[in-house]
Amino acid sequence: MVVGVLTDENGVTGVRYRTRDGATHEERCRLVVGADGMRSTVATLVDAPVVVDDPTLTCVYYAYWRGLRTGFELHETQDSFVGLIPTNDGLTVVAAYFPQRDFETVRRDARRSYMDQVRGTVRGLRDASDNRFDRLHGMGAQRNFFRKAYGPGWVLVGDAGHHKDSITARGITDGFRQAELLTERVTP
Repeated sequence: MVVGVLTDENGVTGVRYRTRDGATHEERCRLVVGADGMRSTVATLVDAPVVVDDPTLTCVYYAYWRGLRTGFELHETQDSFVGLIPTNDGLTVVAAYFPQRDFETVRRDARRSYMDQVRGTVRGLRDASDNRFDRLHGMGAQRNFFRKAYGPGWVLVGDAGHHKDSITARGITDGFRQAELLTERVTP
């Protein structure tokens, strides 16, 4: 885990990190890449300013369901939606998005709220039980922002530099594309 950045008069020159056994190490490099999500440690350590900060619109709860046979699906109601995204090992992410204004109510009984949303939105899951998944995950704030994504010796890619509501998988798609473009620029 990155716990600090190394700097000199020219900017960032490396990272300080902690291993699982608690040991701290330093690595020097030409470029530190922050590809560590919307709550990016690298962005925080380099003090990357947020240049656009749009209102938080949604919160989300999701789980990995077993035994669904589906492609990518998006089911909408007037102010919320449920996304089904096939992953690996026969699992499907089923994500229920709620308006941010409802977060405090939803979180009081997240599992019930999640199942009510899924059953009420996805016709094929109206009779589904919650024994098709183990753990429910939640994100209380789906921030929508742009950070300054580069500086001397550092760069941010994907959600670290630009985050938007996650249902479209744009963050990871942008992250892969940005990493590809960055590689083309920094490799000889």
